[in-house]
Amino acid sequence: MLGFLKICSVKILLVFLLTVFNSVVTSQANIVPLDGEPFILKNWFITKDSLKEGNLKIPPGKLWTPISSHSLSDSGNWLIKTELIIPDSFRKENLLGIFVKNIISSYEIFWDGKEIAQNGILGSNRNTEQPGEYFFNIPLSQNITHSGKHSIIIRISNHHDDSFWKWYYGGIEIGSYESGLSTQYKTYFPSFLIIGLLSVSFLFNIFLYFARNRKLEHLLFSLICFVVLLDSVVFVAPIYFNASTTFKSIPWSCCF
Repeated sequence: MLGFLKICSVKILLVFLLTVFNSVVTSQANIVPLDGEPFILKNWFITKDSLKEGNLKIPPGKLWTPISSHSLSDSGNWLIKTELIIPDSFRKENLLGIFVKNIISSYEIFWDGKEIAQNGILGSNRNTEQPGEYFFNIPLSQNITHSGKHSIIIRISNHHDDSFWKWYYGGIEIGSYESGLSTQYKTYFPSFLIIGLLSVSFLFNIFLYFARNRKLEHLLFSLICFVVLLDSVVFVAPIYFNASTTFKSIPWSCCF
């Protein structure tokens, strides 16, 4: 009887450990949701890029290390990569897209080792590099988004980063192209409301400053409103003109 209980205990423990292991592995994997809802890709690895002309040559696995905040602080040329899984039951009518958010300065994107997009011109120094556009969304052909495992490699050239943001401070998303675009623009709507409220507060306190014998508290509050207002304007500005990837890395943006 005692031996039977020991065997049962061992089996239960093994089942528990396998369940925990499976949950950990699943949480680290990039699995495209069945409905195509965009999500941020994770589990990135990084290595230096020699930027030699010709086709991309993928370095051996031992040269890749998990991406960290330290590796984002240096200018230069980099390769980052991750893998994702498209389930067999994924809806084929959903057009997938990649949404690159806040990578400075220019980059090329490779899907399963083949280049599918380029934003800006890569360079080995500040003179030869040309930063890309701030908004960069790529619809993926259904010919390459078949079910199974896929790799994404981004070849980054960063010689124009002049701020504390560093070259990668956002996220790279994949999901339904239509849904991703809609979500992207919806995130800017609250900023317009904030801009309106702050503009009224700024002007009202400026008026009170001159109308009430130049009381310092009105001037101070108006300056606070102006600083936050300027930050909100910078946030929505790329909607109205083709800003480069370095738009928010200009020195005065470090004040916010």
